[in-house]
Amino acid sequence: MRRKDKEITDNAEIESIIRRSMVCRLAMTDKNRSYIVPLCFGYKDHTLYFHSAGHGKKLDMLKKNNSVCFEFDIDYEPIKSDKACVQFLNDSINNLGKEGDAMSINVVAKIDDLVTVKHVLASVFDKTGLEAFIPQLLKINPEIKIYSTGGTYKKIKEILGEKAESCLTQVSDYTGQPETQGGLVKTLDFKIYLGLLTETYNDAHNDDIKRTGSVHIDMVIGNLYPFKDTISKPDVTVEQARGNIDIGGPCMIRASAKNYLRVASVVDPSDYESIISEMKANHGSISLKLRYRLAQKAFQYTAVYDRTIADFLGSRAIENVTECYEY
Repeated sequence: MRRKDKEITDNAEIESIIRRSMVCRLAMTDKNRSYIVPLCFGYKDHTLYFHSAGHGKKLDMLKKNNSVCFEFDIDYEPIKSDKACVQFLNDSINNLGKEGDAMSINVVAKIDDLVTVKHVLASVFDKTGLEAFIPQLLKINPEIKIYSTGGTYKKIKEILGEKAESCLTQVSDYTGQPETQGGLVKTLDFKIYLGLLTETYNDAHNDDIKRTGSVHIDMVIGNLYPFKDTISKPDVTVEQARGNIDIGGPCMIRASAKNYLRVASVVDPSDYESIISEMKANHGSISLKLRYRLAQKAFQYTAVYDRTIADFLGSRAIENVTECYEY
């Protein structure tokens, strides 16, 4: 240490500092880059224990160079309202190393470039192009199963005719939960989101799929009623606008886009042709390159949707809200 007058050499004092600290910072280098990360930690028998995924940047750097620097913070002022947070940290420390730690985040290392489309979830406002797209999907892979809701289900059933009996299922029949009055809740279901978000090579995820009788959903065909059309109507009220805010649709689109690792999130009918072309060339599969491009478009789509809602609500005063209701 350069400042010898600041150096603490007494082991008992060092241990006291560690025990009084709640958070530390771990500094590492692999000679090409440095990396500093704040950590919750445990300390027992002169050993530090800190939370980590099974793989990732931190462990990669430690394997290359196990010389590290720790910084411990003890000059903090406890805030009474944060008592629950402190308890959560203590509980997390007590559970360090246990599988299923609430603070863990999966870091995926292995995926498939080509994913065969076997299960499709469809719920759209704009039904343009479905007459060609749906039959072409089934022509490429006759074993595809389609799960759908409301008007989309009726449209696909009309397109397929008798063939619908073998490949088309209402989401409510799949989940075992009927749609809520007014279509309020249709796709917001555990089985649906297991199918959308689970990872291909995660054994725990696959166990959940089997336990619940769910399926891996490989493609989502989803688009939303344009909120801007709702608020463009003359004399539209805040309540009328609120009632037209779609929740399940954006969630479904975002979940599928997040898991571009194996799911194709299709929000634009203009992409149907390129999807069919790729599936024909790849024996019914879609590449990571295309899935990622579709995910980019999907997140842009939901971002514009949310921005439109936020701008509308931001332009209305509380008086515009209260005049809609009796209370």
